Amino acid sequence: MRRRTKILTALALIVAVAAVAYMWFSPLANFTRRISDADRAVVTLLPEHLVSITITGQNLNRVFGMVSSGHRDTRDYACGPIADVAFFKESEIVGQMTTCMQLMWIGSRQYRDDTHLLETLVVNPLFEAKRAFEIQKAETK
Repeated sequence: MRRRTKILTALALIVAVAAVAYMWFSPLANFTRRISDADRAVVTLLPEHLVSITITGQNLNRVFGMVSSGHRDTRDYACGPIADVAFFKESEIVGQMTTCMQLMWIGSRQYRDDTHLLETLVVNPLFEAKRAFEIQKAETK
């Protein structure tokens, strides 16, 4: 009986170490660590690249939290890339992702944001900037 307990304990320890290692070294965790030093995120509307916004300060910290809480998602959605988000530390890009409402693509992996912060902090302000750009463009004609 003691031998069985030791084996089960060893297996539980191996599973726990593997889970922690996966969480620490997962692609999303690596990306989150890289962008956590960024001082700003520049969000650019795709495909035209005519409109962009910059996120800094507390909202940038909220974006970091949103990214880190993303969930891997492999389902197909009727949503294509609408914005590119580049994270900068001074003049260097430390990370980049593409977004669509509640989805983010980091590299070739798709993640879902269940917090709705992606839409609130990134997508909606970008569309507001696009509307302002179009109004200004119409007024100058």
